[in-house]
Amino acid sequence: MNELELAVIHDAKNSLGEVVFRLEARGGCAAEIVSLIHASNSLTNLLIWHRQQDGAMRISIDSTSPTDLLHELVTEFRQFFPNITIESNISQAPMFWFYDEAYIRLALVNALHNACHHAKMMVQLSVRQVDSKLVFTVQDDGAGYDDVMLERFSQKQLGEVSRRGTGIGLALASSIANMHINKGVKGQVMLSNAGGNAHGAVFELALP
Repeated sequence: MNELELAVIHDAKNSLGEVVFRLEARGGCAAEIVSLIHASNSLTNLLIWHRQQDGAMRISIDSTSPTDLLHELVTEFRQFFPNITIESNISQAPMFWFYDEAYIRLALVNALHNACHHAKMMVQLSVRQVDSKLVFTVQDDGAGYDDVMLERFSQKQLGEVSRRGTGIGLALASSIANMHINKGVKGQVMLSNAGGNAHGAVFELALP
């Protein structure tokens, strides 16, 4: 992808942002805003994916509050998806952790958009400390990941089109997680389907 193509994508993303701003000011356009934000996020993913492929993607680690991040995301998505119940669980969250908040937020926004689009009624967002890792979880009550999607993810075939999107968002999330390293341990993204009486897709992002 050359610089002209990147500039066009960047301009298109900015134009979408301007339209979202105008619709928010007008009011009563929640569904349209969701679609525009989804399109804008897709363009953002494409730009960052290009940076990652070129080796230009860098993270900036700092002390951050995971509970504050969850509160912000829940507030934002409740506004955009008023027909979906979005719950959060921070009962096992540490007061702070070290990670790149901007990139982790991007990964979680992608996961939340997918969850809200495929949920029947509810999405659950949680963060907890498990041993020496911080684990963010996004779970919906939809049909879950199909077997082909789970197989492609396990084989790192993340760019192929699936029912839940192009796969670029998952590829970025995996790259972002892998770039968080502590004492030789890398972060990771895990996909599964809820078991037992629960239903739906489960996205987990673990940071060392």
